[in-house]
Amino acid sequence: VYSVLALFLQELRSLAWLRMGLVANPSTGQIERDLEQARVAIDTVTFLAKQIEPVVSPDERLPLKALVSDLQINFVEQSKRP
Repeated sequence: VYSVLALFLQELRSLAWLRMGLVANPSTGQIERDLEQARVAIDTVTFLAKQIEPVVSPDERLPLKALVSDLQINFVEQSKRP
């Protein structure tokens, strides 16, 4: 279960980057900005990371926390853009 959740976290991370408009959609090559969808992806990543954190090794916790922080910081930055 935890390995599937880890894969899901990575997929949601990619979707958050895409929806923040920081990477182009690989299918279209276009930048598609939708901060509401990005927020949902980031909130879900945050929730899942908290669920996984107690069962992973200390070495795996730091990257989980960094993943969440990176997404949150970038979301705040992108929210300031017009």
